[in-house]
Amino acid sequence: MRVALVSLDPVWENKGESRTRFASFMKRAQEDGVDLVVFPEMTLTGFSMAADRIAESPDTAESLLWFQNQAKTAAMGVIAGYVQRASDGRGRNTAVFIDGRSGGETLASYTKVHPFSMSDEQVHYVGGNELGVCSWESVSFGLSICYDLRFPELYRAMSRSCEVLVNIASWPTARALHWYTLLRARAIENQAFVVGVNRSGTDPAGQEHELSSIVFDPLGEEVTPLISDGCYQVCEIDAAVARRVRSEFAVQSDRKDALYAQWYK
Repeated sequence: MRVALVSLDPVWENKGESRTRFASFMKRAQEDGVDLVVFPEMTLTGFSMAADRIAESPDTAESLLWFQNQAKTAAMGVIAGYVQRASDGRGRNTAVFIDGRSGGETLASYTKVHPFSMSDEQVHYVGGNELGVCSWESVSFGLSICYDLRFPELYRAMSRSCEVLVNIASWPTARALHWYTLLRARAIENQAFVVGVNRSGTDPAGQEHELSSIVFDPLGEEVTPLISDGCYQVCEIDAAVARRVRSEFAVQSDRKDALYAQWYK
């Protein structure tokens, strides 16, 4: 499976202008024979705390409908992020997996479980409490968002059924070492492909985001891109590799989940 990692630099809180950038990458991915395109957290707005301005109704989410149409037109899978409005008026930092090969159906919708408390995200956004997993093209995927990466329990839960774990992010350059280290660790401990797609550019607060989107294989080795051109990369993922690694080095069967659960009481 060919996966495009797009380190989109969004036009801050401007969905209309960001769509133009998004669409140009969709066109390029289509030309390159890509199966799945992955975009960063809050794809069209950037990681904004202005949930009151950028949140959209769950029933008529304009961004979601637009993503679905883009995926359907290109006949590709799309993973992207947007803000859904919660019932209490706050937002839901959401990642979606859209199947553009079956009418633009949303196969998984995931709300970020761990809002980033250091920026008061929990004040503006409701934390989720469900996994975002799905199967597509005979490959099983699990979704996560940015700060979730620091919580291995989430990835362990997804890895029970998922061969590819995806994190879409707005991860700052100041903590780039953590980004790479945690992505690699999640790949090794779960024996899964881990896809990390981070935004690029500088936000209005002066927070810099370096080009750092990357894929690690189930042994923790970096997957060399087939195409690498600035904020656009294409990598090949073979889920059979994850299955083989898990079979030949069966670490997961030695886990003691019941015991671990006691320690969390």
